[in-house]
Amino acid sequence: MGIYKYAFYKSPNIGIFAKCNDDILIIPFGFAETKSDKLMEYL
Repeated sequence: MGIYKYAFYKSPNIGIFAKCNDDILIIPFGFAETKSDKLMEYL
């Protein structure tokens, strides 16, 4: 299991809420596509 550290909106102090299932990942608007791809792979 890996841990990915992101700076979201250029601040490492902001948390995000995400929802996922086997087919879909729902994340806030403005999340970088490359970061979302890594997050989908992990989840």
